[in-house]
Amino acid sequence: MHLGSFRDLDEIKLPFPRVEPVDMVPSSISFRPEGTRWCSIRFTVEYNGVEYRIKEFFLDWFFLGFPKPLMKNFVETYSKIIDQEINDFIVFIGNDYKGMYALSSFVHGTQVEIETRQNNPKDISELFSNLRVNGSDLQRLNGLQYVDRSFFARGRHGDWFEDERISRVHWQRSENKPLAINGKILSPSGLGILSTGGKEQRILVLEEDNFHRCVWIETTDSGIDIPYAFYKLRPGKYLYDDFTEGGDAKKMTKLSRKKSGPSVVQFEYNGKIVTIGFSAGFSENDVFSFLDKTDMLIGAALL
Repeated sequence: MHLGSFRDLDEIKLPFPRVEPVDMVPSSISFRPEGTRWCSIRFTVEYNGVEYRIKEFFLDWFFLGFPKPLMKNFVETYSKIIDQEINDFIVFIGNDYKGMYALSSFVHGTQVEIETRQNNPKDISELFSNLRVNGSDLQRLNGLQYVDRSFFARGRHGDWFEDERISRVHWQRSENKPLAINGKILSPSGLGILSTGGKEQRILVLEEDNFHRCVWIETTDSGIDIPYAFYKLRPGKYLYDDFTEGGDAKKMTKLSRKKSGPSVVQFEYNGKIVTIGFSAGFSENDVFSFLDKTDMLIGAALL
């Protein structure tokens, strides 16, 4: 569906806030409504004589706040990447799955992808700094949980194992019982439960400040008979700069990008395999502070 301007979207209740250019005129604006695939917005802008293509959507089939368009697999990106903080958001810049130079950022639940054929980190960063979140969208979405926003958590299906991991779980809204950890207020944002053969997998999403940052907690009974029950943490190229395996009493394995995040930790707990993904924006110190409250976090996931 081709649009004349972003105002044509005002009456459409998007599951993510629009991120719009301030001082640049967008062109070729299009909207894909939800159907066999999730809804998304695409448009182009020109900056310093170069065309950039921008795509926005709610990425719900992977740990929230990870630069998924730049990731070759769970543990590595397609190329070396750089990270920056722009307008209080972490952005990652490198090659995407199409082989194009790209920027990826998570903006209050909106996955923002910017693509170009011009490898210029300064210009693509400046372009992102010219984007702003639509305040009306942000206000409207305040209080909606992951389960309300997610395409796959509402029972839709896709073509990849990552989609299946989300759609096969029965999702429900969480009670509004925020967790205070290290000065950060995290709100439960949907709980998914899969029961089979007397064993369970549970997924809990926590979000801070209207999806500015997120924590994703999976607890999986050992020996559960489902494909892709959990991700196996292992070393990889470019995305993480630290891999630690079995270095403490929990025999915890940790992957992290120390400066900006994201991070993933995994350990066993009372016969369960626990995997926790921390979005970009959580530092390594934040991760360790959270893990000091492991019982609280896992208790919330098992309610």
